[in-house]
Amino acid sequence: VINLLKPCIEYKIPIVLHPDIITDAVSWRQFGSLLCLENMDLRKKTGRTCYEMESIFDVLPEASLCFDFAHCLQVDPTMGEATAILRKFGERLIQIHISEIDSKGRHHRLSAPAIPKARQTLCLTDKKIPIIIESPFSDHIKSPPCGIDVPKEMRDELDIVEHCLEPLNIQDIRL
Repeated sequence: VINLLKPCIEYKIPIVLHPDIITDAVSWRQFGSLLCLENMDLRKKTGRTCYEMESIFDVLPEASLCFDFAHCLQVDPTMGEATAILRKFGERLIQIHISEIDSKGRHHRLSAPAIPKARQTLCLTDKKIPIIIESPFSDHIKSPPCGIDVPKEMRDELDIVEHCLEPLNIQDIRL
């Protein structure tokens, strides 16, 4: 896999990697900051908490971060781990994934209870960081070609994510 991904170095293409597949960290160091480690959900054995991410970044000191909101929400619904990860490794952040997941790892659209948690978490990030919405849509909805209106179901999810990026007011912050 590492040999197949080596052209990414020349073309400067980031590689999002689940840390649980790393068996030889030294071999991955050649990717430097192009290696983007994603925090994990409860199905994985590592990369779930700030402490676990720290031990991985210790052996891959140049690696960047892909912050997955759904994984953090599943690991710690209080979002304390999310806050810890973003405060400790926010300068490494190059990509955000947003959705919700269930116990089987299936992605879902953001629910009403998750929206304030997403807002409080995303306020800790640079608004220039790309966000990938991992929410599934109905089978009949296909990605529209350029220049075509976005289907309502997609537009609604985009609106929710845009709302999550709005600045927080003091009444939005719950103790």
